[in-house]
Amino acid sequence: MDVIAGIDIGGTKCAVSFLEAQGENPVFLSKEKVPTDEPHPEKMVQYFVEKISGELEAHKDWSLKAIGISCGGPLDEQRGLILCPPNLPHWDHTDLFTPLKERFGEVPVMLQNDANACALAEWQFRCSTTHRPITLRWARVSPCATARTSPSLRPV
Repeated sequence: MDVIAGIDIGGTKCAVSFLEAQGENPVFLSKEKVPTDEPHPEKMVQYFVEKISGELEAHKDWSLKAIGISCGGPLDEQRGLILCPPNLPHWDHTDLFTPLKERFGEVPVMLQNDANACALAEWQFRCSTTHRPITLRWARVSPCATARTSPSLRPV
């Protein structure tokens, strides 16, 4: 079965999920949340690598097709770097791509700002019950922090 691994990096928790990579309606196969080890980003990145490896080892019929990562910004999506995030101060210039590519080779790895990833999922999978267009407004509040709001998404 073709699967996609998803990594969500947050200030208080991180999650690693697996979805069946087929059709327009993704099926969650597994999801595990763990507290973010904010002062030790290298340990968290290693956890992501080990968690994905472990799930693939446990499910021999799974074939990893891609790894998607969402995280609050700012980010360098091309190089896979987290850059001075206000909620993860020790994660400045944390390299996400290198450890994942070293372990999983040619499997595509993508990094996206969490707000953009949310909006894309809303659009792609039509999660919104209002059927209204999604609008995200961005306001720069400091060189390393960005505030974002959306009338179509509930605040957390």
